[in-house]
Amino acid sequence: MRRSTYSCETENEARQRVHQAIDINKFANWEMHGWASNSTEVLKGLKTDNNPGRLIGVDSGTCGVEKVLGLRWANSNDQLGFNFNPGKISEDIYNGKKKPTKREFLGVIMSVFDPLGFLTPFTIQSRILMQYIWSSGIGWDEVLRDEEFTHWQQWLIELGKIGKCSIPRCYQDRNYQLRTAELHVFCDASTKAYAAVAYWRFKLPNETFRVSIIMSKSRVAPLKVMSVPRLELQAALLATRLAKTIASEHDFRITRRIFWSDSKTVLHWIRKDPREFKIFVANRLSEIRENSEVNEWRWVPTKDNPADDGTRAAPNALDENSRWLAGPSFLTKADSLWPKSDVHFEVDTADLEFSKSFLPVANVVEEQHLLLNFSRFSSLSRLLSTVSRVLEAVDRWRNRSHSCLERKVNAEIICYKLSQSISFPEELNCIERSKAVPRSSRVASLNPFIDKDNVLRAEGRLGNFTSHDFATHPIILDGKEKFAQLLVKDSHERFYHGSHETVINELRQKFWIVGLRQALKSLVSKCIVCKIRRGLPAKPKMADLPPARLACFVRPFTHCGLDYFGPMQVKIGRRREKRWGALFTCMTTRAIHIELAHSLSTDSAIMAFRRFSAVRGTPVCVYSDNGTNFRGMDRELKQAIRELNRTEINNFACKNNIEWKFNPPTASHMGGAWERMIRSVKTALGTVLKEQAPREEVLITLLAEVAHCVNSRPLTHVSTDPRDDEALTPNHFLLGSSSGQIRISRCDLQTTCPRKQWRLAQSFADAFWRRWLREFLPTLMPRKKWRESEPPLKVGDIVLILDDNTERNTWRKGVITEVFPGADGQVRVAEVRTANGNLQNIEAFTCKTWPLIFECQERKVLGLGKAWQNCCLTNI
Repeated sequence: MRRSTYSCETENEARQRVHQAIDINKFANWEMHGWASNSTEVLKGLKTDNNPGRLIGVDSGTCGVEKVLGLRWANSNDQLGFNFNPGKISEDIYNGKKKPTKREFLGVIMSVFDPLGFLTPFTIQSRILMQYIWSSGIGWDEVLRDEEFTHWQQWLIELGKIGKCSIPRCYQDRNYQLRTAELHVFCDASTKAYAAVAYWRFKLPNETFRVSIIMSKSRVAPLKVMSVPRLELQAALLATRLAKTIASEHDFRITRRIFWSDSKTVLHWIRKDPREFKIFVANRLSEIRENSEVNEWRWVPTKDNPADDGTRAAPNALDENSRWLAGPSFLTKADSLWPKSDVHFEVDTADLEFSKSFLPVANVVEEQHLLLNFSRFSSLSRLLSTVSRVLEAVDRWRNRSHSCLERKVNAEIICYKLSQSISFPEELNCIERSKAVPRSSRVASLNPFIDKDNVLRAEGRLGNFTSHDFATHPIILDGKEKFAQLLVKDSHERFYHGSHETVINELRQKFWIVGLRQALKSLVSKCIVCKIRRGLPAKPKMADLPPARLACFVRPFTHCGLDYFGPMQVKIGRRREKRWGALFTCMTTRAIHIELAHSLSTDSAIMAFRRFSAVRGTPVCVYSDNGTNFRGMDRELKQAIRELNRTEINNFACKNNIEWKFNPPTASHMGGAWERMIRSVKTALGTVLKEQAPREEVLITLLAEVAHCVNSRPLTHVSTDPRDDEALTPNHFLLGSSSGQIRISRCDLQTTCPRKQWRLAQSFADAFWRRWLREFLPTLMPRKKWRESEPPLKVGDIVLILDDNTERNTWRKGVITEVFPGADGQVRVAEVRTANGNLQNIEAFTCKTWPLIFECQERKVLGLGKAWQNCCLTNI
């Protein structure tokens, strides 16, 4: 047989529960018996032929008293009473006719079952007496002494009265269904015990108040002598723990909490910094401050403090209208008639208990909590793990047991409350005082309220929506606060750095974070993983053109660039061999010259250069690539150019007074001047050759004609006016005209060279250079891309090394060891160190010179391209 207890707010709900239980048990052919209720209407509905079960309390002839959870329940008046079951104890003992032994004494006092502490004024007397007997040193089977027996007889007289004591089962009148209440907790201490008792205060629709006792807790003072202020502090700590338990076990919306104490010393301590006091006081004050606010504590005179009855023998304390059971009378009155708490506290200096190591020379206002600082944690899991461990230690100290899940939930609640107290102190204060949240508040539209755990939630408009997966009253947090940022970071990482909407949707299931999108964007902008996965290369501002591109009135090919293209197949008899094209381009006039190279050896490169110099003249400066990543070229070309002996080339250049400059490997944008010419040459050759392999003589002829064709391209706008000169081309600087057959203008010998005919040729060239300055040079002015300045690279920055041949998540990382700023202050050259050490051989690596910017531990992180020693972003 199983006895079940249910509570319903209305009679209709009770009837539905009853019929539902009957219908369910019919499937198993079970009949429900022994119905009991405080409602006669509910029981009358059960008194039918279809329900033969025994009824209690409605014309059934049975007594309307049932045992419920160890207490007596009179369903006729809905009152709870108390049982006394001495068991095998002799009747002469609990009648006071015979002295009990220590064992029998303990058996009698433990037979009084009072789980909620309603009988504390009575039970505390027996516990104090038991402590006295225990300290006397008598054995378990020795009878009490005369002094102890006298106190025993007085206690037995009170024991006979507990059968008449009754407590209303329901906190409030059945005519009202109130879901909000104030929680008032009183605490007090004497030299023998300390106690705390809690009451609900309901405001009825008729503007009156109803007070109901909830429960109480009491402790016997330790045998070690302790000062009364310290015992009062213990009582205050017990009051905060009692309030926390009540809030967790009820679904009432607590609009306000007030803790009452008659100790001015304790109230003075609570208003001070706990670090000012000795360890005993400081530890308890820290917990009190953690579970309550300073403005929740008020002073009450001892004569109005019901907790005083729980610390000593109080006659008539269990009467129906006593202050213990009915609460202090001032709670039924308006707040203005309560005891004044703003009186000046005259505290005895002997009770201050200041710590010797604390010097109160200034009042320091801390922004964060004394024991928990969110900014010290890098992740939510570490924060909750730390708080859970602290709670576990507290449980061990208090001899309590909680599961890991319960501790984790409690840790989360602590963090929620602390975060909200930092972000929304004004809103919490208004709600606790039953005032409306100011319109200027960021959460005013959410209609916030405080739940049973004292956590601020959004009431909103979804109260009628019921779902287990969606929180209709989400927890309110501030996206600017550190705990909320840790929460956003945890969700962002749990969903594998997914999209913004995915993370926001997940967080909205339980939380309403003010400024969530801004917090998430700020997090993603600093997330290393997101930058590695989705970060785009940053582009430093395009540098000014080098002097070689702007040198006018000089011989063509004074400054030239060199690059290879190919290979191309030629027929030598019946066999086929490979040939390469060595393209020389004038950096100023944009003219080109092509020589055929038989191989990619250093000697072949030098001979091609000598043939070029014999035709076009020896250049002053030569630019070339290292050639480690030529787009459109095969691996053989890459490998061969890597093997070019740069030392020999440098020696050859020195002998001929040539300055030879090598660009970073495969920095294609640095060799843009010749890369674009190679593209034009390849386009022309592809149209003619296609898949054919011509004889070498034919190929040489084709290369010469292609070079002439490319040099005939216009450098400036082609005018449609027949009176204008033809467009300027590179051939004008080489041949005097676009095609080399006609002159574009006449020169008056009398004005240009009246005396010296040798200046005639120079006059033609100067005319072209003046057109170059007037028509072509202005076209180089605009920056077609990379217009914005980027944050410069710095020594110590962490970089991501791009590699086109591997997956993004396998790219190596490095550290910048040296930077080389340009004339404009922009850093386009840097030395990078990877896990293998400094990268010295620039020919052995490839670089894609696009920096990737991301944050790493508050440092700007830039990514160069593939690892190499010196990386430059100059666009030539």
